[in-house]
Amino acid sequence: MIDKKKVGSYLKTLRLSKKNSKGKSFTQDDLADEFEKNGWRDLSINAIALWESGKVLPNLDKLEILSKIYGRSIDEILDGEDESTVDYFDKYFIAKKDWLSKFSVDNLYQLRNEQIKLITTRFKKLIKLRMNRNFTRNEESEFKFLFDHFYRVSDYAVEICNVETEEDEYQIFKNDLVFVLLKNKNNSSEEKYWEIQKLYLESDELRFGFVRDVADLQGVPIIQERFNELEIWQKDLLLAMFQYLTPFEENADKYGAAYLKRYEARNGEFIPGEKHKKEIIALIKCGAMLNRNFLNVNLKTSKSIRIIDRLKELYDYCLKPIEVNIREDSKNKTYLIENNAKNRFINNYYFEFKNLINGLDDSYDDLDDLYRFVSDNSEIPENVYLKISKKEKIDTNRERKYWLADLKLRSPIIDSFSKYKKNEKKIVDGLNEIEELKAKLANGERYVIHENESTTIDEKLLFTQLNNAKVKLSYEQFLNGRDKKLTNDLLKEIDSLNLTTIREKYFRVEK
Repeated sequence: MIDKKKVGSYLKTLRLSKKNSKGKSFTQDDLADEFEKNGWRDLSINAIALWESGKVLPNLDKLEILSKIYGRSIDEILDGEDESTVDYFDKYFIAKKDWLSKFSVDNLYQLRNEQIKLITTRFKKLIKLRMNRNFTRNEESEFKFLFDHFYRVSDYAVEICNVETEEDEYQIFKNDLVFVLLKNKNNSSEEKYWEIQKLYLESDELRFGFVRDVADLQGVPIIQERFNELEIWQKDLLLAMFQYLTPFEENADKYGAAYLKRYEARNGEFIPGEKHKKEIIALIKCGAMLNRNFLNVNLKTSKSIRIIDRLKELYDYCLKPIEVNIREDSKNKTYLIENNAKNRFINNYYFEFKNLINGLDDSYDDLDDLYRFVSDNSEIPENVYLKISKKEKIDTNRERKYWLADLKLRSPIIDSFSKYKKNEKKIVDGLNEIEELKAKLANGERYVIHENESTTIDEKLLFTQLNNAKVKLSYEQFLNGRDKKLTNDLLKEIDSLNLTTIREKYFRVEK
C-alpha cells in the first residue's frame, strides 16, 4: 500500500525546491511546461494539483518524466522521501562491540539507557507503521538493521513459519508478520499489535532487566523514562517476577557498621526487604498490575520415573555410606561409615564450625557439644553472637545492628549455619519421600510423577516461562487477567506485610 498523501507532499516539496529560469520556485505551470518539453503536451494543472494533494498517483509514464525532471528515482517518489544516507551504526552506536571505548566512563550508564530507549521506541513505531502500510525502502533498511542487531525471532515465530528451510531470522519474521496481519485483518489494531509482539524477542541488552533495572526505577530518571515506554504486558510481567526473585539490594548489614551507617545516611534505615516493597509499589504506580495469567508460574519439570530409579537417587543422596579417607601407615585408606546426621556433620561441617566457635569457652570444645549446638538450635543463640564478637574484638556496646553488621563482615558463622540447616532439611525431606515411595512400591505401583524444582531460579528462566504464558494468550485474555482489585488490596496492605507473606498471599492466587 502506497501512502498517497506522503507521495503528494514529497512531489510538492520537490517542485518548490526546483528553480525556474527566474530563480524562483517552480510553479505548477512551470512543471507542465517541463512535461511538454519531454513530449507530454496535455498535462493539466488540475492533474498536478491532484498528485500533490495526495488524491491521485501519477501513472508510470508520468513517474518516469517526474523522475527525470526532479533527479529522483521512481522508488524515491513512490516512497515519498529521498533515499537515506543515515549511518545506522552511528545512530544506534551500541550495535558496535567497541562502543564503550568511545565515550567517557562517567557517562556510559546514561548513554546506554538513552540508546535502549531510542531503539525500542523506534522499533515499536516502525511496527505500527507496518500494520497500516508497506515500509518505504528507508524504513525497511532501518527496521532490518534494528532487528538484526537487537532482536530475534521467538520460538512461536519459528513454529508458524511456513518455510521450514528458511534460516534467515529477519526473513522468518517478515513472512510471519504478513501471515499475522492477514489472519487478523478484521481485528482491532491493539489485537494485531498484540499478535505481532509474539513473533520477536528483545536482546538481553535491550530488555528491561528485573534484577538490574527495577532496582533503579526509583530515583533514576532515564530508567523511569524507559519503564514508561514499556508495553503493559511487560510491566505486568516484571511485577510477576517478584513471586520468585527480588531486584538487587545492597545488603548493607553484610559489609560492616561503617558501610551500614553510610547507607543509612543516603537512604534511611536499612530494613531487609523494605526496599523490595517500595519497588513493588513503584511498579504498580507506574502502570503494572497483578495479572493472574502470570501468577503461579511453574518452574518445576515433571516426568514419569520408575519408583526404583527415584529410590536409587534418594538413597545415593540420603543413605549411601559416607567415604572417609584416613592416612594410616603412610598409606591412604578408605572407610565407609553410616550416613546419619552426626556422621554428616563430622565429615562435612565439624572442622568448619570448630574454627568458627571452638575456643569461645569450654561449652563447645567437645565434638558432641558442637554437634548439639548446630543440630538443636533453629538459629544461632544471641550469647554465641556475643562470644564470637568478643573473640573478633568487635565492640558490642553499640546498637545491635551495628555490631552485628561487623560480625557478619568478619565471621561466616551465619552463612555456615544456614547452609547446614538447608542441607539437613533436604535430607529429611528425602527420607520422608523414600518411605512414601516404598509404600507405593509395596502396593504394586511401578512409576511415579516426579517434579524437579529448578536448582537455580534465575531471571532468564523466569522471564522465559512468563513469556511462554503470554504467547498462549489472546489480547482479551491478557486484559481479563489483570486484577485491579487484587492489586489495590496489595497496595493497601503492603506496609504491614513482609515479602514472604506478600508472595504467599498475592503471587500464589488461583488463576
